[in-house]
Amino acid sequence: MELEKNNNANLLTTYFTIIFISVLIYFIHLLYHPISNIPQISTYFDTTILQGFVPEPVEKMQYMASLIALPFIIVALHLVFKKMSIETNYLYIALFVMFSVLVYLFLFLGLKQVNYYFVAKHILYEQPLLGSLLSLLLVVVYHCFKNESNQKLISISTIAISVYVSIYIAYLNVYTVHSVGSGWLYENHFNALYYSVAAVMHKHSLFVNLENQYGLFPEILRPLFKITGLTVHKFTFVMFILIGITFLSWLYFLYSILKQKWIAFIGFMTIMYFGYLFYHTIRLDSYFQYYPVRTIFPSLLLLVTTAYLRRRNNIFYYIGWVIFPIGILWNFESGFVTFMAWFAFLLYKEFAEFDKTLLKRVRNHIVIGVVFTFGIFSLYSLYILMVSGHIPNYSGMINYVRIFYNYGFAMMPMPLLHPWNLVVLVYLVGLVISIKPLIDRKYNSQAHVIFMISILGFGLFSYYQGRSHDEVFSIAYYPAFLLIPIYADRLIRSKLKVHIATAYIMLFVLTASTITAFIEIPYYGSMYEPRVKQISTRDRTSSVMQVEFIKRYIKKGDAITILSFNSGVFYGETGTVPELNVPGPSEMFFKKDFEIIQNNIRNKKIDRIFLDANYLNFNKSLNEIVIKLIKENYVPIDASEDKQMVLYQKQ
Repeated sequence: MELEKNNNANLLTTYFTIIFISVLIYFIHLLYHPISNIPQISTYFDTTILQGFVPEPVEKMQYMASLIALPFIIVALHLVFKKMSIETNYLYIALFVMFSVLVYLFLFLGLKQVNYYFVAKHILYEQPLLGSLLSLLLVVVYHCFKNESNQKLISISTIAISVYVSIYIAYLNVYTVHSVGSGWLYENHFNALYYSVAAVMHKHSLFVNLENQYGLFPEILRPLFKITGLTVHKFTFVMFILIGITFLSWLYFLYSILKQKWIAFIGFMTIMYFGYLFYHTIRLDSYFQYYPVRTIFPSLLLLVTTAYLRRRNNIFYYIGWVIFPIGILWNFESGFVTFMAWFAFLLYKEFAEFDKTLLKRVRNHIVIGVVFTFGIFSLYSLYILMVSGHIPNYSGMINYVRIFYNYGFAMMPMPLLHPWNLVVLVYLVGLVISIKPLIDRKYNSQAHVIFMISILGFGLFSYYQGRSHDEVFSIAYYPAFLLIPIYADRLIRSKLKVHIATAYIMLFVLTASTITAFIEIPYYGSMYEPRVKQISTRDRTSSVMQVEFIKRYIKKGDAITILSFNSGVFYGETGTVPELNVPGPSEMFFKKDFEIIQNNIRNKKIDRIFLDANYLNFNKSLNEIVIKLIKENYVPIDASEDKQMVLYQKQ
């Protein structure tokens, strides 16, 4: 009877939470009309760049207000429904069926809204009959072999497959300068990330004399590359290791949390497909900005919290307090969310064991957290002081957050009907499930984990909330796919037939997604393997010719000026350093940075300039001014073999 009452309370809480949050969002839309901040920021940005600003203050307020209100609404509703007599099993079945129908309806409408973009390559969409038959067959096989005696065999075999898949997929991100070419992938995505890594190898220090939008990870990696040397090959190899750690963390987490190892396997393959393969088979683009820069610390959160729960050892507690402040330095956006999810994870058990010592225990966590965070930041500050002679300006960590999120650069509004509705629902259900044991003071380790991932998921969702592009969504929603197999595992062990039936439907979809992943892996390989093969074939591509050309005129360690959207690659491969204290061209937005370049050229403070033909590919009107100044004050003296790069000497 108590189980039925809890089930009813959870469902009713979910329903009414959605209603109250919807009302809150509507009233914010109705009453909140902030003044545009475009005039305020016009002094910092050129008019050509201002065109890219699309502020979303109302949507941002709706999102932040909803996050703040959610726990209070859920707790209040749980307390209300806890006192009500809602023990009828028929009521629960009716509510559950209605809930399932609504989920299906929103899934259908959301996918239709994006022209089935997210399932276009899914086997259930491309070949529904074959996909259904194969998935049903595998679900039947699972049902026949799901007893305890087969779990060890299933675990060993599926882990072996998963580890191989993880290493193979991660390794295909390794490449050399021979593969670097023109186009958005290298000139914007890769160069935006890599430029800062190349710059800090010599005279530059981030947030001392150089801005960066992806955090301080280049500084954290600097000691490693000081030992190994920096090249595209070595950098991408480090990215491969970090991506591999991300995947294996998912694997370890699911196999540790879930009792049914087959569910862990299909859950892992589903997150590999929707979380990684889907985006990375749209085009050839490793997009290291997200994998691993924004995923490595959330994945370490899974490792540390799982180990902490399994071993109840304080060593993992202190390891967490060392790792997660570093995550804030590494990349502020994902690092801060991970830090808060870790803190929420620690507080969860304290509130589940509510007694008169609660405030003391919470205070201890806060004090230890502040001490460790202050210590990590102090050590980092000392390190940068020794390297550069200056303390970093930590406000620089949020400069680009302000540009993109607060001021709305390159932002896109969220559509009303979209698959994001279901991802948010997955996180909402997680909070409803996990907050109930807190109210009842009945600690449950699985609910503990669900709570943490829901917090993490809501936090990381802000990446999509700002720039609501389908491709951004496809890399930001992966925490939801960590929760779905947990829900399936919980439902299949239920005594209610409606739960078991729902669990098998979920297993059917997860299995079909696993089949899709194995179909996509060879296609992924066919896209990325040719790039990896360049490691051995070492073709003399345009980028190689330009590196050879630069090396003819410089020596290692020289401070030079390269105007190119592959400038980070050229600085790294030649062992040179950017002469000017400005960001790379791929992440240059401030008017002052363009003026620094223009004034140095106009006043002939730069002796030589290497000018790439691709310098007009982006920010064309601003860079045309730069090229005009070069031609007025400098003379061309040589060109690379492919004529793509010209060396200019001042007159």
